[in-house]
Amino acid sequence: MTATDAHRTIEAIWRIESVKLIAGLARMVRDVGLAEDFAQDALVAALERWPETGVPDKPGAWLMATAKRRAIDSIVPSPPSTIARSAVPGSASSGIVSTSVMPAALAVSASSDTACPRARRNATSSASGAFTAGPP
Repeated sequence: MTATDAHRTIEAIWRIESVKLIAGLARMVRDVGLAEDFAQDALVAALERWPETGVPDKPGAWLMATAKRRAIDSIVPSPPSTIARSAVPGSASSGIVSTSVMPAALAVSASSDTACPRARRNATSSASGAFTAGPP
């Protein structure tokens, strides 16, 4: 298969599968614009790979899997590229560097105003020692 034949085949597959692909991704990421971006990324990947490797048996599934992986990769934070370790020969760092990343939305304490009302109620009732009957 020549490159032009592969591109024509990919174009035809894209016309058939793009609507289903974008709809499935939009359900996953809850944003049509992002879904279109991920679908386009999958199309670019197909244009790069399929002329060399050939069109897969299930091209729609291949496009969806590629787009979903790209979506997941963009949502999940990537691990840090370097980790400083202590006591490693030749290491310039003498301390341990924390590599944990916590999104600001998850770093809410139970005593803040944006915390769950049940958490605030439990924190205040346990501090005062009072017990109130009723639904939790």
